[in-house]
Amino acid sequence: MRLLQLYRPPADTDKKDQLNEALRKILIKSDSSESANKANADHAILFEAVNLLILYGPAEADQRLHQQALVLLGRFISVKDANIRYLGLDTMGRMAKQVRMLTTINKIKYYRLMLTNNSIN
Repeated sequence: MRLLQLYRPPADTDKKDQLNEALRKILIKSDSSESANKANADHAILFEAVNLLILYGPAEADQRLHQQALVLLGRFISVKDANIRYLGLDTMGRMAKQVRMLTTINKIKYYRLMLTNNSIN
């Protein structure tokens, strides 16, 4: 995933569709693993896929992929592990720079905060 970030988005429609399909499969298969090492590797792959989506922007990647990534990041910011939560918030912040994503991100963050913090009512 990181290597793909060094190149421009594919101009060919077939290649773009293949890339979007690969990213969709990565974002959908986000099950947590039993092993801590496997879970860390899975998280790294997921974050690199989301970073690729951010780099390509909404114009180059499928809009549904961005929505799936936001839902995934919303789950990351609600976990107990502070490192994963930080990475989720940092990535969500970079995604917020894309103007169309800002309202969806705010809704997800508010909903997650409501679930984890009883003082926000």
